[in-house]
Amino acid sequence: DVLETDKNCTKDQIVKFNTDLPVCLEKQTENAIKIFGNRTSSSSTSHSKNKACSVLDGTIGTCFRNPTCFSERELLTLSKILSKLLKEKYTLIITNRETGSKTEIALSKCHAFTKQISFQIPK
Repeated sequence: DVLETDKNCTKDQIVKFNTDLPVCLEKQTENAIKIFGNRTSSSSTSHSKNKACSVLDGTIGTCFRNPTCFSERELLTLSKILSKLLKEKYTLIITNRETGSKTEIALSKCHAFTKQISFQIPK
C-alpha cells in the first residue's frame, strides 16, 4: 500500500523519510547528550536549561533541515505531531553533587519544540 501525498511521493521517498528521520533523531539525541553530558557546573538552573535548549536546537533541529517530497501542508501536519511527541521526551536532570538532590527540568519550552518544526521545503 502506498500513501497518497499531495506531490505524489514515491513509495521509496516515503520509506526513506520514515527510516531516515528516526535514525537522525536518535543520532542527534546521542550527540546532544555527548555535548551537554555529565557536566559539572555552578551555573544557575536557568542557564543550564538555556544551554540544553541551545544544544537541542543545534542537534535534533538538523533532522528537519533535509528536503522532502511532501507538500507544505503535509509538513505542517507532520511538524505539529513531531513537536508534541518530542517535547514530551526531553528532560534535563541536574544533580547537586554535595547533597545528591536532583532537579528535573522539562525542556518542552525549548525553542526547538515551541516553534513549528521547520522542514526544508524543496522549491
